Amino acid sequence: MDTRIYVMTHKSIEKLPDDTYIPFHVGKKGKMDLGYPGDDTGEEISEKNPYYCELTGMYWVWKNVTCDIVGICHYRRFFIKDDELLSKSYIEMLMKNYSVIVPDSACVPKGSKVYEHYASRHYGKDLDLCREVIQEKYPEYLDAFDFSMDSILVSMGNMWITRKDVYDRYCQWLFDILFEVEKRLDMTGYDSYQQRVFGFLSERLFRVWLLMQQENIREEKVELTEIDVLWKKKRLKELKRSGEEAVRPPKRLLFLSGLDETLDLFTEELNHAFVQMGYETLKLDVRNLHDDWARLAQFIKEPVIAAITFNSLGLNMELVEGQNIWEQLNIPCINILVEHPCCYHGALLKAPFNAVVLCADQNHMKYVGMNYPNISVTGFLPNAGCIQIAPYKNMEERKIDVLFAGDLFVPENKKTQISLFTHPVINVKKMSKEILQDLMENPSYTTEVIVLKWLARHDVHLTGEDFCLLMADIHDMEKAAVSCICEQVLKCLADSGVKITLYGKGWEKCNWINHPNLTYEGSLPVKKVLEKMNDAKIIINILKWFKDGTQSSVFDGMLAGAAVVADTSKYLAENFRDMEKLSDGLGYSTENAEIVFFELDKIQELEEKVKYLLGHLKEAQRIADRGYQRAKKQHTWNVRAQEIEEALF
Repeated sequence: MDTRIYVMTHKSIEKLPDDTYIPFHVGKKGKMDLGYPGDDTGEEISEKNPYYCELTGMYWVWKNVTCDIVGICHYRRFFIKDDELLSKSYIEMLMKNYSVIVPDSACVPKGSKVYEHYASRHYGKDLDLCREVIQEKYPEYLDAFDFSMDSILVSMGNMWITRKDVYDRYCQWLFDILFEVEKRLDMTGYDSYQQRVFGFLSERLFRVWLLMQQENIREEKVELTEIDVLWKKKRLKELKRSGEEAVRPPKRLLFLSGLDETLDLFTEELNHAFVQMGYETLKLDVRNLHDDWARLAQFIKEPVIAAITFNSLGLNMELVEGQNIWEQLNIPCINILVEHPCCYHGALLKAPFNAVVLCADQNHMKYVGMNYPNISVTGFLPNAGCIQIAPYKNMEERKIDVLFAGDLFVPENKKTQISLFTHPVINVKKMSKEILQDLMENPSYTTEVIVLKWLARHDVHLTGEDFCLLMADIHDMEKAAVSCICEQVLKCLADSGVKITLYGKGWEKCNWINHPNLTYEGSLPVKKVLEKMNDAKIIINILKWFKDGTQSSVFDGMLAGAAVVADTSKYLAENFRDMEKLSDGLGYSTENAEIVFFELDKIQELEEKVKYLLGHLKEAQRIADRGYQRAKKQHTWNVRAQEIEEALF
């Protein structure tokens, strides 16, 4: 893979310890040649360097470079991991799951916002002019601009690593705006520092653009360092590796459980996996904390590496009023979210300083990073499946043609709760109905993008805090959209003659529940449903509006030996092979297929695919076998435990 990281510089620098990094002379036109490639050849804007800073180099790379992965850093600022530059292999490994690598988010000084901070150091009218141009050229970005200016997060230095196509898309947007601002901007009275205005503006515009993209974002550490320091650290590390192995942290973990049957199963699986890896663990039941205090007190007499919980359970527990238990005990709390983060707004807002948030969808990870600057570590951890002890059955032995397991959500059954969001213009009840309709009509969009588009249509501008409160208020519309689609999918299949077995709560309210092709078995314990999966030929999955992640039932179905049919997400599409329709349109190629995807807005194609599998059980068997092998190798809770250990411990 052709990966190039351009190191922007205006002076000679020492040889870099990695050939992936290319010294690049910015503002080269008319200057002494440093012996590096520069921004004065091909299509260029080198003479603008006093005003555009490193952007003249970014522009040159956009217009003159063809490669797979491209990055920008500076002669004294680099992406660093373990005291070394990010290696080519590490970057390319990350780019399998992420499309953008950016520096760790920085916060403006306490009590300030991005706009106020910029105006205090430069000229606020420059940002006002940017807003004016965006409103004219890219009105759909206006809410993202206002949201970013009212936040406290910035990405400084114009540093990033990405695919070249993503890089080109950003540069097209950025320079279109900046060139127009340049035409209108009066810099009378600006000294040489303030004349670097377009470099300053671009640092604030970067997050505006990111907010409107459907890209997977990874934050990496950036250090201000000299190259000779990197060489010294590299040599020291080599010496250290040849000496004694560094002392590893204690292999002792706390687990929290007790409020949800499904999450308790995940906790049980993850706990068991860590025990198999040699960890000593203690599982606390939040329903009986009074009885567990003595066990906890005994356990923490020795160092504990972390506490692990799901969906913010126990994240904000207190032993002493006003003091978070995990801060008090100095134990990092790893909070694994398998729902949208907006469901846990209050908990995340008050999360301990040593919290780590891992999300099952990469868009959710991005949402946490954008909206909760108090959480310093976020990451992506896909859900996983449970390995079944039951014998692996062939398709001919399985009695259930199609199985679906999931609850039907009905919005009006929501318990009355006090809304924290108030706005003089927005009628939340009316907006919720419109958001539900928008979700149904645009099933490829995330809920937050749908909400931002609604706000733009109605010319409503919210602060970052109000946006999060609104998301928490209307999130039930996402659940309602999933339930509506589930109904459509199941009824379509049943009407077409497909026999379906259904498990879950709430379905008795459907007026078609007595359909002759539908067997409704009510709600069963999670472990019982997993047992039933072992008898299913096909398992249908409707993701919980995960557009770049997945849910456990996908892998549970694979590990049960069934052929899994699921609506697609970016993550699943990048990691699993689908069956493909033949060019003559008369069948499908299942060669190498591990899963069967369908689009939420093309349910009729699902009917065709399910019938094809049921009519070609040998091909369905091959899909199931490959899916089983892939899930067993890469998507069990044992694997997730290893990934957590490698990334965090």
